[in-house]
Amino acid sequence: MRTTPASAPHLAAEARALAGRIGRLRAEARALARTVALGLHGRRQKGAGEDFWQYRPAIAGDVAAAIDWRRSARDDALYLREREWQAAQEIHLAVERGAAMLYASRRDLPLKAERARVLALALGELLIDGGEKVGLLAPPLPPRAGRTAAERLAHALFDDLTGTPAEDHLPIPFGTAQGGRNGHLVLMADFLMPRIAFESLLERLAASTRRLTLLQIIDPAEERFPYRGRTEFVSVSGRSRQELAEPAALGADYRRLLEERRARLRLLARRRGWRFAVHRTDRPATEALAWLARALEPMR
Repeated sequence: MRTTPASAPHLAAEARALAGRIGRLRAEARALARTVALGLHGRRQKGAGEDFWQYRPAIAGDVAAAIDWRRSARDDALYLREREWQAAQEIHLAVERGAAMLYASRRDLPLKAERARVLALALGELLIDGGEKVGLLAPPLPPRAGRTAAERLAHALFDDLTGTPAEDHLPIPFGTAQGGRNGHLVLMADFLMPRIAFESLLERLAASTRRLTLLQIIDPAEERFPYRGRTEFVSVSGRSRQELAEPAALGADYRRLLEERRARLRLLARRRGWRFAVHRTDRPATEALAWLARALEPMR
């Protein structure tokens, strides 16, 4: 934290460095989107569209008007001509904006906040190229389609990265107001908030009627807890400090609690028909993006 006024040259240098870093992150997101095949995400599912998709045998309850009599005449069964649903999904992206996301355990690893935003923008690029409408929950950005939507998404995601991080982890709204029957929310977070905040999040998720995809973004040190010998733990904000003589003794308990949280998220996702996965920042971003693209394929 700066305690004395900065000189104009110093501010200019900071601004150039920040602009360069954001530019590199946006370029990384676009390259990532190009690497992951667009074919991973498709919108083909039955509905009231115009394009032919497939024939299927008629079953009890099908109306006679839906039967394709020409195709049925070539066989001893009745067939329906199904068409592809052309309605685009409305997808809201939500990236955790808490101070704890500004963490990387090694210099060669990205901040969790940077990896989350790169993935969000790359996913947005894929979806928009596929004809979907994409927006953000926070800062609010209504879902839109087209190339201008991708540019708006990039500005919103990375302008937010330059702001003051929130002390809480998930300053984003939940509920049934945003998104309708065709809406989908993608939430990227580390889910390492204090227990009370985590339980509150689970309650809000359980009360949500929207389709959800949850991706936990975590640093490898936060998963392995590799600390040995006297270690001082300092919060990202610097307001909390604790020194432990032998933190390794806490490792087993920490990893157990971490897995318990994941188990609760997996159970909630399974019961609701949602998707949940874990992405570690020392793994290739392409793995996470490919999984996200597959998770957003409409249910057939």
